[in-house]
Amino acid sequence: MANDVTVDIKGRVDRTDTYTDEGRLFVKVLDYKSGNTVFDLVKLYYGTQLQLAVYMDAVMEQKKEVLKQVSVEPGGMLYYHIDDPVIDLKDVTPGTELSEEEINQMILKKLKPDGLINSDEKAYRGMDRDFEKSSDVIPVTLKRIRHRLQVQRWQTPKNLM
Repeated sequence: MANDVTVDIKGRVDRTDTYTDEGRLFVKVLDYKSGNTVFDLVKLYYGTQLQLAVYMDAVMEQKKEVLKQVSVEPGGMLYYHIDDPVIDLKDVTPGTELSEEEINQMILKKLKPDGLINSDEKAYRGMDRDFEKSSDVIPVTLKRIRHRLQVQRWQTPKNLM
């Protein structure tokens, strides 16, 4: 596209959440999906899956206009599937009875949104404070590699947008 071409895009953001910490506002954008859409970083890179990025940019610009004294940063952009989760019991040993808590954990795992989360600890802890290794509610897993904590399924703020 030439630099002088304008494209108007219409859409509706399903949900935004914000979290403020020490003068920084983290924005999370959720898009509800009823189908089998999964976040694909390669598709985002090549411009064939831009919806979440466009929504994030629009919400952040709006927040920056209103909140001039705060640093507005991307927290996460996620697809959330609203289908009723189906639990696959093929991995459960026949005859094993699952507790209600185990069933609820399996359902929660199926409901976990898919997408990118800011690797800044303030950002992902604003979305889930109570996990040690792997979050049940956001796509983040913490791993120690050579005495450094590494966040899996994340992007740095510069790479997120």
